[in-house]
Amino acid sequence: MLQLKSIGKSFGATVVLKDISLNVGRGEFISLLGPSGCGKTTLLRIVAGLESLSMGRVFIGGRDVTDRDASQRDIAMVFQSYALYPHKSVGENIAFPIRMHAPWQAAIPLFGSLTPAGKALKKEIEIRVPKVAHALGLGELVHRRPAQLSGGQKQRVALARALVRDPLLFLMDEPLSNLDAALRAEMRSEIMELHRKTGCTFIYVTHDQTEAMTMSQRIVLLDKGSIRQAGTPLELYDNPNNLFTASFIGSPKLNVLPYQHSPGVVRLNGCLMRSLEAHETAAHLKEKAASVGLRAEAMKLCAPAHADAIHCRVRLIEQMGNETVVFVETDAMPGSRLAVRVARSEGNVLSEGEVLALRPEWSRALFFDVGGDRVRLRNVRRQAFLEAA
Repeated sequence: MLQLKSIGKSFGATVVLKDISLNVGRGEFISLLGPSGCGKTTLLRIVAGLESLSMGRVFIGGRDVTDRDASQRDIAMVFQSYALYPHKSVGENIAFPIRMHAPWQAAIPLFGSLTPAGKALKKEIEIRVPKVAHALGLGELVHRRPAQLSGGQKQRVALARALVRDPLLFLMDEPLSNLDAALRAEMRSEIMELHRKTGCTFIYVTHDQTEAMTMSQRIVLLDKGSIRQAGTPLELYDNPNNLFTASFIGSPKLNVLPYQHSPGVVRLNGCLMRSLEAHETAAHLKEKAASVGLRAEAMKLCAPAHADAIHCRVRLIEQMGNETVVFVETDAMPGSRLAVRVARSEGNVLSEGEVLALRPEWSRALFFDVGGDRVRLRNVRRQAFLEAA
């Protein structure tokens, strides 16, 4: 459905996008995820035809649309702001794209509605607008003005206005960022249901990993104008190719600890690791690793005398209801906090300032070299086990 070939974009001497190539299949839901300034919105605007590119080609539906205007690309876009016409009703806002693409005869003042084109336009609006409005729960609101709507209702009108054209591509640029937490959760479900019903190809820009993880079939993670990794949400979470991906995906943020290993000696965060599993894992590393990434659930409370114990002090406890996230500080990394996810029953007995011991769960450890690239294991069967754990 969408093919990007070696897309590049520069603003003067500032390079915003670097050699972006991407294929999106028909009916896919893709999220462009990344920190502010990574180029995701610029890339979406290039796909929409709202921004020129410095190099590369854009194909939509098998057609080269690189040099075509936005109106000729058969796309619809929902912006961060609702961009509704305040003087038009909900129904008129939804119908506006249909009117814009109608034959010129239908737009003739006074007499346009009497022409065959005008009559066909009126019939099309009478059929399509109520259908789309009903699908998005706006059936009873079509006569209201935007000022009379809530934030969630306004966003649904913006979605309906894009959907009414039945486009090849449905583009969304952080459409939920202006909503509160409860509305965002509600709208995430509605957008997912909308995708399921329509089967349209969705490309969704966000900096919120929760939106990307819960809604997308695939995530394209960008940083500094380049694609760092693309794959399913769980692929990026469980099997990151680099430290940036591992750190950006997941909440709480990945714990990154310094790591040294040599024959017979393994140190994590400055602590000597004495367990057989720690030494076996080190022996299977393909290259020299400089750091270890451990998710909050991959660090476990243990006895102070455990072979892999890391001694630390509790600094903050976050009660999440069904679980507890404990932030600790170690002597080797003063001022740097590590996050540990524990069961509610374990968290209830902990207190700030308490000294405790943690151990890494080596089956979930992610290893990285000095440059931040992933270091894999030599033993294929063992690596498959660790990545699946």
